[in-house]
Amino acid sequence: MAPAGAYSPTQAWRSREHWLTVVVPVTIALDRDRLRGRVSEALLLRYLRLASLYAVDQRTGRCCIVRPDTLASVLAVSARSVQRCRQVARELGLEHVALAGRMLTMPERVEAQRTGSRQRGLSTEVGFVVPRRIPRYLWTVTPSRGRPGEMKSHPATSSPHAARGEMKDAAPPRHRPKGRTDRRAGRLAALLVQIVPWLAAERPRRCAPALHRFATAEPAWSAAELSSALADVVRRRGHQPGRLTADRIRTRPAVVLADLLHDLDPVADHPRSTNMTEPATAPAPHRCDRADCQDGWLGLVLVDQDGHQLIVWPDDRAVPCPDCSPAVRAHRPDEEAAGDDEPRF
Repeated sequence: MAPAGAYSPTQAWRSREHWLTVVVPVTIALDRDRLRGRVSEALLLRYLRLASLYAVDQRTGRCCIVRPDTLASVLAVSARSVQRCRQVARELGLEHVALAGRMLTMPERVEAQRTGSRQRGLSTEVGFVVPRRIPRYLWTVTPSRGRPGEMKSHPATSSPHAARGEMKDAAPPRHRPKGRTDRRAGRLAALLVQIVPWLAAERPRRCAPALHRFATAEPAWSAAELSSALADVVRRRGHQPGRLTADRIRTRPAVVLADLLHDLDPVADHPRSTNMTEPATAPAPHRCDRADCQDGWLGLVLVDQDGHQLIVWPDDRAVPCPDCSPAVRAHRPDEEAAGDDEPRF
């Protein structure tokens, strides 16, 4: 692990949600030129959103150890693209390298083998932090619990508490009471892992937090509806749903589920949402009143010796009528149903 004091020059995040919704957009807006020609803003945001899930200490965003190919498999991009995202994030000051990965020296390997370890190298350990150039009021000022309009500031970066990511005067974290809402998310997770093949090896309680907003939506999502919506998200990202299998996932399936659910809105994307308007009844297709038109096709006008007109519709000279709607030309006027004993193809 990283030695003591490896994170001392950095400022820990206040929460992962605040870091992703406030700190990261402001940082990118202040130095957008670093992204130009190297990585798209959308991919960088997806990378930060996924990589921050691997931080062991979610209270401070520190101690994140994950391989680039693992992130690449979840993001469905190349490992080189993940490396570019990492480099840009470190240049922006959003990602801090606490311990650079390297291979162990021979004395270190011998010492590790004596203790029964087969370790051959050290993994890179990073932490997700608040850049120094970000205005302090974005992360140091929070509304107080006193009179409206009163503000209270937490210690800045020079404080010893800030170096450890601790705030002694902060309100204790709110614990969500275990009630019906949590049970509904657990039931939805238990059903989903049974019908989604690549979730079969995952425990339902790991999937329940990501499914909470879908289980409590009005109307609530069923496991079948959510499975179909996940397949649509995979297709929109340019992949075949059948290729998303357990052997291709190099991380926890619950992490892949949480990443896919970010593309779904529990209300707007619900197939049975009451906010969705019913489609209007399509008007009847327009038909003209021409004598030589039958079901949108123009016939061939023939004149016999007595001057009588005869209209026929030959097989090889059918012409669509310009005055009729294309919807009325569902079939050729000369097509007749074949015999019952011979199927039509």
